[in-house]
Amino acid sequence: MAVCNCGYTHAGCYEWLRGTRSKVEWYNAVWDNWNLRKHRFMGWLIAHNSLHTNSRLKSYGMDVDGLCFLCGLADETQQHLFFACAYSRRVLQSLTVCTGLKLPETDILHWCVHNPGLKIQIGVKTALVISTMYQV
Repeated sequence: MAVCNCGYTHAGCYEWLRGTRSKVEWYNAVWDNWNLRKHRFMGWLIAHNSLHTNSRLKSYGMDVDGLCFLCGLADETQQHLFFACAYSRRVLQSLTVCTGLKLPETDILHWCVHNPGLKIQIGVKTALVISTMYQV
């Protein structure tokens, strides 16, 4: 790293341009090395409530139905897709039966962050949950 006599550093300039930001709670759950890259990206979209669901695509003016592709009973929002859709609930419930995990009813990323256990256990549990959400 080059430093001039006036105290300027490239890293210092970069930090100044970027600004200071606090680390968000879900960061470690989403960007953990146990997750595949495509799962990390989807976890990031989930954390920002930015998945391209049918209802979101319809709001953009696209010619889509807007109903959930899996159950066809309600608008396909992110909340519906992971917590209200009968199909995805069965998938997540089967994950809990197979692994013994006790998943929450609403905020899975919050659960991933506050799930107790050794670091390796937390990593594996989080990777299982995020990869399951990706598959749904």
